[in-house]
Amino acid sequence: MIFMFKSIMYSVNAMLILELRKYMTLISSRLTTALNQKHLTQAELARKTHISRSLITYYVSGRNKPKKENNLKLAKALDVDPDWLAGADVDMTGKKIINFLENDNIYLDNQRLTLTERKEMANFARGFRVNKK
Repeated sequence: MIFMFKSIMYSVNAMLILELRKYMTLISSRLTTALNQKHLTQAELARKTHISRSLITYYVSGRNKPKKENNLKLAKALDVDPDWLAGADVDMTGKKIINFLENDNIYLDNQRLTLTERKEMANFARGFRVNKK
């Protein structure tokens, strides 16, 4: 019984570590993307944010996660949404990303839309957007 419990705990810990690594990689990737788009070096970002160069390096490498205060400084300096930089499911400007066709939890009149219905609605919305111009 104890062996089984330890085995389960080990599996849970391993899964948590994997999720944390994916999360840290996402933050690192987003920070690198923003740096490249703004044509900034890590040293320049450190100067703009008053965060040490070594800490910036840790963030970019995925070794450390920025604390909330530093995340806000980084986001402001890079002109990106702090939630995006922290790994949230929003675009760089903070707009929520919804893939209409892949999201099967879209309802109309309390009934879930089928993929065909979602495609039709997406085509309608595209046509509406084109006609507005």
